[in-house]
Amino acid sequence: LGIHGYAFAITNNGYILTHPDLRPLYGDGKKRRKPNYSSVDLSEVEWEDKDDTLRNAMVNRKTGTFSMEVTKSVDKGKRVLVLHNDYYYTDIKGTPFSLGVALSRGHGKYFFRGNVTVEEGLHDLEHPDVALADE
Repeated sequence: LGIHGYAFAITNNGYILTHPDLRPLYGDGKKRRKPNYSSVDLSEVEWEDKDDTLRNAMVNRKTGTFSMEVTKSVDKGKRVLVLHNDYYYTDIKGTPFSLGVALSRGHGKYFFRGNVTVEEGLHDLEHPDVALADE
């Protein structure tokens, strides 16, 4: 789904079934759930959707697309990226759930291809003339 893409699912009440921003916490070597883990609404993690357009469409079990600008923190919260996400959503037939996929525009659009041997490529990685950014 790309570097910033993800899939998520919600119930017919708008509560998150699965979402990358709804992760368990780890403390003292044990996995524990966040407070109110089972009743987090989609609008609490996709908070940039001020009019609840995405949430309402998914709760009403529609199929469609939606776009919005979002912010994402990286480097353990030290930097913020402004991304434009395209959301694709549909209901899951025979269940009370809806599935959504978020894809960031521009990421994964380009790739490099060259006639370089593995040995030459490894040499370049071990002795680079340039530095690669984390993102």
